[in-house]
Amino acid sequence: METIKINTINELEKLLFKRGMKIHFFLISLLPFLILLATEKVITNDMLILPAVNLSYAMLKGFVIIVIPLFSFVAVADLFAGELEKGTLFFVRPIKRSEIYFSKITALAILIFLQLILFFTITAISLLLFRNEFQVSDLARLFFSTLISWLPLLAITVLAAFITQFVKSSTATVGIGMFSYLAMFGLPFLLPGSLYLFPTAYLDWFQLWNENVSYSWMIQSSIYLISFISLFLSIGYYMFKRKEV
Repeated sequence: METIKINTINELEKLLFKRGMKIHFFLISLLPFLILLATEKVITNDMLILPAVNLSYAMLKGFVIIVIPLFSFVAVADLFAGELEKGTLFFVRPIKRSEIYFSKITALAILIFLQLILFFTITAISLLLFRNEFQVSDLARLFFSTLISWLPLLAITVLAAFITQFVKSSTATVGIGMFSYLAMFGLPFLLPGSLYLFPTAYLDWFQLWNENVSYSWMIQSSIYLISFISLFLSIGYYMFKRKEV
């Protein structure tokens, strides 16, 4: 565990010190503020009325469905296929392949969580500054909704790590990953019964947690996502372990 902890910190540093990653974090810190500032100007001019609660959830949905999955595919490609291209994937010894694989996944999981917390913090501050009607109870629900979004996003990331085990090019990894991601949204239109087989169906499940829905369904959904993560984490590691360099 100590080796995984140390290597996780190393993986975090590798990602965070990249210029593109710094720009990414800067933009996601700025975007909620700019959106709320813009809507405040619109409301001030009596052009449109946008309830703060609806706006905050709309921003969260866009963040969860577009921003973080894109980050995941790019980061996964960089940590796996990218390092394989550079010849640095198995450079460090005597770290085991299991420690390398799980430390990379752990680093990605931490960065996704940090992005969610950053999004909530900036959004909450902006709402308190610009929208007086936003109440503390609304903040609590938004915080809970942001936290539970971590699980389906982790499922997407683990699936991306599994996909990259079959590809040696980082560019191809991002392309195939994004195509697979879009396919998971599109296939249920052709095969409606397959909707809840894909983690994409749960990216906006925070909306259901705030409505009157069956708790048994929520428990089943949580168990499914955990099982999905466990399955593709195991298969991904198996493929990673057998990878030839």
